[in-house]
Amino acid sequence: KEWVTPEGKFIDQYTFGVAIMEMPFFFVGHAMAKLTWEPTTGFSAPYQNAIRLSSIVYGLLGLMIVFKILRRYFHDNTSIISIAIIALGSNLFWFMFYQAGMSHVPLFFLFALLLWQTILLYEKPQWHKFIFIGLLCGFITYIRPADIVCIFIPILFGITDKQTLKERWKFIVTHFSKFVLIAVVCFVIWIPQMMFWKHLSGYFLYDTYGSQQTFNFKYPQIYKGLFGANNGWLFYSPALLIFIPGLFINKKIRPFFILLITFLLSYWYIIYSWFCPNYINGFGSRPMVDVMALIALPITCFIEFIAHKRRVLKFASPLFLSFSIIVSFSFMVQKHLDI
Repeated sequence: KEWVTPEGKFIDQYTFGVAIMEMPFFFVGHAMAKLTWEPTTGFSAPYQNAIRLSSIVYGLLGLMIVFKILRRYFHDNTSIISIAIIALGSNLFWFMFYQAGMSHVPLFFLFALLLWQTILLYEKPQWHKFIFIGLLCGFITYIRPADIVCIFIPILFGITDKQTLKERWKFIVTHFSKFVLIAVVCFVIWIPQMMFWKHLSGYFLYDTYGSQQTFNFKYPQIYKGLFGANNGWLFYSPALLIFIPGLFINKKIRPFFILLITFLLSYWYIIYSWFCPNYINGFGSRPMVDVMALIALPITCFIEFIAHKRRVLKFASPLFLSFSIIVSFSFMVQKHLDI
């Protein structure tokens, strides 16, 4: 009943943002199905393999963009180690190679691209960069409306104190029309979905999740979502624990510090206010895959900090990270075996 509209029509629970991201791969799968005489139903092996490929491609592209960002602020070797930790020690690996086809890996790619374009924007504020950021923010919220906090990235990047806050305000006033353009582009991207809802339900905005699947903003379950044994993010990706000290121990995080704190606290409040804060359909709190590009920054800070410390710390940290990655893979195997 939840997915039958007042017009008496069935409606998909999700927006079709993921479908747009996967569409090129779907067409490849369709062509392969015709060439190999497989059923062209959208569900045969060529289609499934094409969608699996989409998650791998978007994951690798996201990692490449994150590497480009990291090497701007850190040494290449440190950046490579950080990328390896993200790729192997987080639940990104699971959604790239096993549970492919969900929204989180394309969102990881889009968040990485948004962060990269934001950095470029403040180096040279050109019209086309504002339009591109509007497209990225629009697509991110189109795929997953809870990720609306992505707008903090172009607004808060580079703010470190009162002086930079004043400078940012002047920048926004100077380029006000361009920031308005970001909002306009975001809205335009939503028009097809709103027309779709209007056609099926009679409303331009329609809650497809119903009354049972909703947010409880009075009682967010942030601790359980991050650390809980019932699919908590850091419980199943323990290597990423280093991002916590990484936030505070390296000056290179300064251009991102206020952004990271504001973004993460807001994001955790939203996603862990969901009626199902453990996000059971996945491995280790899947919404955190979306924002792994941001998490990579404090992780790299920690790695670079360790690189200049005594041998004991240099020796202990790789042991901890290696052990944590093994633990994470162990959990993945158990998940795969339905244990």
